[in-house]
Amino acid sequence: MTPFGPTPDDARPAATSKRPTPTNWNRISVWEVIGYTLVILFIAAVALGLFDLMLPWDTK
Repeated sequence: MTPFGPTPDDARPAATSKRPTPTNWNRISVWEVIGYTLVILFIAAVALGLFDLMLPWDTK
């Protein structure tokens, strides 16, 4: 809710002649796609052992 009226902040914008269809609030942004993809690739790299050379596990 806004302090100036009963309209909720997450209300969808009205369909006008410039915007004939309402905005789809369920889609994800390009930055989210890039971020999630990088996280998945990092987890896969850790699972495949690509960073094992950086971790000195031997105590000899």
